[in-house]
Amino acid sequence: MSSKVEFNKNHVHKYKRVLLSERTGRYVYKCQVPGCTRYLARNLLVGEVSCCWKCGQQLILTMENTQLAKPTHIECRGVKVGTEIGKRMVVSRAAASILQDEPRMKETDVIDSFLNNILGMK
Repeated sequence: MSSKVEFNKNHVHKYKRVLLSERTGRYVYKCQVPGCTRYLARNLLVGEVSCCWKCGQQLILTMENTQLAKPTHIECRGVKVGTEIGKRMVVSRAAASILQDEPRMKETDVIDSFLNNILGMK
C-alpha cells in the first residue's frame, strides 16, 4: 500500500507571512496548502487570488490586507468597537443583517434607527 498523497496543482493559494532569513529579517508569503511550494514577496502578491483565513472565501490581495500575517477580508477582521471606525462597522453590519430580513426598508432608515435605539448616538 502506498501512502503517497495526491497534490492538486489547480488550487487557490492560502498565503501566510513567514520569515525567510533571520539574518536579514526578510519576510515572504508562503502558500500553506499541503504540498504547495509557492513563495512570493509582498510586492508580487498584490492582485493574486488567495483564501481568506477567517471565512475561507476567495479574495484578491491588496497592499492593505497583505500587512497581516494571514490575509483576510476587511469585513472578516475584528475591529475594536470603542473606536469610531469600529462603531461604524458594527452599525453597517447590523444594518446589512436587518436589510436581509426587511428588504423594503432603506439602509439610511435602518442605520438611523439603530443609532437612536441601541447606541444612543445621533
